[in-house]
Amino acid sequence: MKDVSIGLIYSSLMGSGLVVFILLIRRIFKGKFGARWNYYIWFLVCFRLIIPYAPQTSFSIFNVYRYFKNLITMNNRGAGINNVFKGSQQSNINTYVDKSMNLGPDYSLSIGNEQSIDYLKLFFIIWLLGTITYSIVLLVHNIRIYKEVERDKGSLDNNIIRVVENCKSKMGIEKYIEVACTTKFKTPIIFGALSPILLLPKDAIKKLNREELEYIIFHELAHYKRKDVLINWISIIIQVIHWFNPVIWYTFYKMRQDREIACDAYVLCYLKPKEYKKYGETIITMLQNISFSPSIPMITGFSSNKYHIKQRISMIASFDREINRIRPGKIIVFILLACILLTNGKGMSDAAIGEGTSESPINVQYEDLSNYFTGYDGSFVMLDKRENKYRVYNKIKSEKRVSPCSTFKIIISLIGLEYDIINDKDNKLEWNGYKYPIKPWNQDHTLLTAMKYSVNWYFERVSGDIGKKIMKDNIDIMGYGNKDISGGIREFWAQSSLKISPIEQIDILKKIYNYKVPISPENIDIVKETLKISDDGETILSGKTGSGTMNNKNVNGWFIGYVEKNNNVYFFALNIEGKDRADGASARKIALDILKDKGLY
Repeated sequence: MKDVSIGLIYSSLMGSGLVVFILLIRRIFKGKFGARWNYYIWFLVCFRLIIPYAPQTSFSIFNVYRYFKNLITMNNRGAGINNVFKGSQQSNINTYVDKSMNLGPDYSLSIGNEQSIDYLKLFFIIWLLGTITYSIVLLVHNIRIYKEVERDKGSLDNNIIRVVENCKSKMGIEKYIEVACTTKFKTPIIFGALSPILLLPKDAIKKLNREELEYIIFHELAHYKRKDVLINWISIIIQVIHWFNPVIWYTFYKMRQDREIACDAYVLCYLKPKEYKKYGETIITMLQNISFSPSIPMITGFSSNKYHIKQRISMIASFDREINRIRPGKIIVFILLACILLTNGKGMSDAAIGEGTSESPINVQYEDLSNYFTGYDGSFVMLDKRENKYRVYNKIKSEKRVSPCSTFKIIISLIGLEYDIINDKDNKLEWNGYKYPIKPWNQDHTLLTAMKYSVNWYFERVSGDIGKKIMKDNIDIMGYGNKDISGGIREFWAQSSLKISPIEQIDILKKIYNYKVPISPENIDIVKETLKISDDGETILSGKTGSGTMNNKNVNGWFIGYVEKNNNVYFFALNIEGKDRADGASARKIALDILKDKGLY
């Protein structure tokens, strides 16, 4: 429910941004594209609203949209760790301690609030009710039209049938199209995407001579040949889904207007230049007779308003100039616009819903460890350095990117040491006196103790001193997850924009262990020392937990690290997700049980 709501909002906002850009482009290049290309450009909006995935490019217009995406993301996940102590938000301290291994508790603070999630639920309920209501209204209206059509079917003047068949022949249409006269509508319409029916208003056609009648029929047959009826239904479905967005309503209103102008241009291709004026006069006559009645969404009709009539007549008058323009140039411009508008900006999520995925390595052996993960959706990944072979439980989850939470403090420590923001594992930072709900945080800390107690304020301060540019440059070089730090320099790693999969956690650990990151060996050794949990002379265990807590519920738990034994190294990463009690301490317990049963610890 929450993911659907977020996905709809993302998609609708991106579509709205695209509409604004298109309107701006059309204003700048007013009259340069021509009638048909002005219509075709709206297809880009339809594609943008339909496709859930899009490649990320540096030239996407949505690179400037990342700011708005981040606002929605942060509204859903909370305003960041700096605000978690306001109001009624409370800490969530997991106090599980494995006494036999002298492991400390895993600490985390809740971010977000119940109210933000309630808004998403409320949005989903309202959206669903609106979608159902709108769909029922359209269905009922469509059934009524069909019944009117069935009622009006009957004998037709043979002259009208001959005119229709003659127009079909000129346009190369072989499919049977039923023709009927109607008293229900004042405008000619083509109805039915699969079994088309041409409806002609009885009162209007009586006032037209044969030539004028041909023009009107040409126009409606052009709708059929251009597949406008099918495209119209696709646009209606999109509008139903995005009924809550007035920009989308305006988009399809403009699209229907441009469709009529494009249809006029298509008809003119079958007429001689000397007939253009007469065709325009016929359009005016027909539209005056229907008194500018509003268009019906389900059908392709002839109705319009005064301003739109001026546009149609203007196009008809300038049609000779349009057809002389170079088509390849328009095609190139259209392709460039598609590349700009149908791609995502750098750092944007691969999907409106979800957090993206990574790829699994080739040398993988899958195993069933489900009995360890009762009550959780989890994954365990281990790499045997000597054999260079991965062992994976839950392929899908092992590739899914989620927030790294406190496991990212390993990277903050490395970069902080490299840039002399902290000097060594005993480098002390002073506590600012703020009373945190986690008692061990309320004192000065060194890197060693800050890592042990997962002291957020310590690593937030170091991260802030590192700064966005240095942080981004380093995680780009390291290839850390989705590399997205847009969630704010002090909290992007805490249930925010940065995401990483268990597979990618292993790769990062391997790079660090093998000194393959842009950090000096001395500083890597310092961080390795802070990660060491136990050493009995034969086996060394190093690792870091991470907990994602939202609305006072533990929803994301990590334990990553490596075991050094028998002159070999076993890198591991375990992640669990759940509605509650999915934290670092629980992840650590599961991981240690697995390692123990494998004889590695």
